[in-house]
Amino acid sequence: MRKQVFLSFIILLIINSGCKKNPYNDHHLKADLQKVLDKHLANFKSKFPGKQIGFGLYIKGPGKSDVNNVYISSGFPEAYGSAIQFRGASTTKTFTAAAILKLCQQNKLKLDDLITANIPGTNKPYIPATGDYAIPNKNKITIRLLLQHRAGVFDITNTEIPVTANAPYAGQRYLDYASDHLGANYTFGFPELINVVAVNHLSYFEPGTAFHYSNTGYNLLAVIIERISGKRYDQFLQDEFLNPLQLNHTRFPYLGTDQQLPQPSLSGWLNVNDELIEIDDDNLSSAVSEGNIITTPADLATWSNALYGSNTILNAGLHAQMIDGIPTNEEHVSYALGTERNPPDLGYGHNGARPPYMITMRYHPGTKTSYVVFCNFLDTGDFQAQADAQTNIVREAIKAVESLR
Repeated sequence: MRKQVFLSFIILLIINSGCKKNPYNDHHLKADLQKVLDKHLANFKSKFPGKQIGFGLYIKGPGKSDVNNVYISSGFPEAYGSAIQFRGASTTKTFTAAAILKLCQQNKLKLDDLITANIPGTNKPYIPATGDYAIPNKNKITIRLLLQHRAGVFDITNTEIPVTANAPYAGQRYLDYASDHLGANYTFGFPELINVVAVNHLSYFEPGTAFHYSNTGYNLLAVIIERISGKRYDQFLQDEFLNPLQLNHTRFPYLGTDQQLPQPSLSGWLNVNDELIEIDDDNLSSAVSEGNIITTPADLATWSNALYGSNTILNAGLHAQMIDGIPTNEEHVSYALGTERNPPDLGYGHNGARPPYMITMRYHPGTKTSYVVFCNFLDTGDFQAQADAQTNIVREAIKAVESLR
């Protein structure tokens, strides 16, 4: 009898030992990552004396994870929490790419079709056959090449128009010229933006021969989305993604007059040669489809998990194509279909920068978790230091999450 009791006691110990939780829990996770954010923010405070700047970090794991919906911030009002609004910049491109791939999944387009081809089942080409859209090498560009930034489409956002161009904005960035002459509330449209490339015969290279990041290339993708769906770009995203995923605090402004961030939010700060410039309102109409998202860390992490951590948005085949990157031989390291791996150890997603906001959104397959880091300041004299700081925040967050497993 005593032997039986003893064996029962041993079995109970084994069971309890096996069920014992890792003593490092989400409370410790938050405390450790708070130190990480505080440490990194301290490196930039001297550049923005007296200004309210900060970092925010949102971690979203699988539904039953110990790290599901963890938010930590440094420098932001605690009351704002993960509902704080910011401009998500080029994380917009993941929505544009997902929209194109969703249409492909619905057999409404083919990724390797030329953009001059007709939309399946119609006599209407993907891109209008008009002068506004007569860009160089148009008949050699496929939808896939646009997604990969390998179509050679000249980017009027980030590149000055050549001084040799026969245009009043030669030697300038077109958006700066237009804002100066047409006013801060002017609403840009796709035909106008793409026409700048067409009328000046601008191109980087033969399609498919190299990589060059192009916001204007993503404008062309939005035109395709609108022509196939019959809906404005932002409405298509609302119907296909925002409503089903209940991303109720995300939107894509398209009017030049729609410039304010919703509340709760903070002004952003630029340091330009030690001059501090406050940025509050911003005209995003020139960035529709490539950088016009306004969102929250919670919404963006939910999107990342749905897009990259499940087949909620895309089937397995298209999901695989979206993340299967090609080396770029430049800062993006590897780029697939609206998705970058930069650096590869963080997983996949997209970075974004729209002064003064900088964003890193990643899904890390090893931890099956999404990480969103953002800030409301930009030191133009040391942009790379901020990018490195956000990379390291994500890296340290991944390491902390791994220690919970």
